[in-house]
Amino acid sequence: MKRKIQQLVSGLLLASLLSVSMAADVYKWTDEQGRVHYGDKPPEKGAQSMDVDPGESSGSPIPGDAERREKTRRLLRAYEEERRIKQQREQRQQAQAAERRKRCAWARDRLRRYQQAGRLYDLDEQGNRKILGDSQRQQAEARAAQEVRQWCD
Repeated sequence: MKRKIQQLVSGLLLASLLSVSMAADVYKWTDEQGRVHYGDKPPEKGAQSMDVDPGESSGSPIPGDAERREKTRRLLRAYEEERRIKQQREQRQQAQAAERRKRCAWARDRLRRYQQAGRLYDLDEQGNRKILGDSQRQQAEARAAQEVRQWCD
């Protein structure tokens, strides 16, 4: 009888120690490059503690090493996928910003050339120059100014 009580007390003590070790703190932080990291040890600054549900402890077996490693691999793959998607989004945004800058420079240059030109001309079907009148010139400058607003604002 005494031996059974000792075994029961030892089992309860072991279970409580395991549950304490399973409830370790998890920290989340973002590095200088904007990448999100998770870990059980916080960096020097900028980490926030997260509440993690360790799952049901009553009646559920303690996961084995292989199961824990597989869960860790899945979690790491999910984080890597999240980083990859964010990096692709940033690259797309950078490409769009570069295209806008290029088009803005082109539109500003066109407007400047229109405003500084003594005469503006258009080409007819035979490739001959046709000088634009004042109203046509104003329309061309207005279109160029509209393109500047479209790409530069």
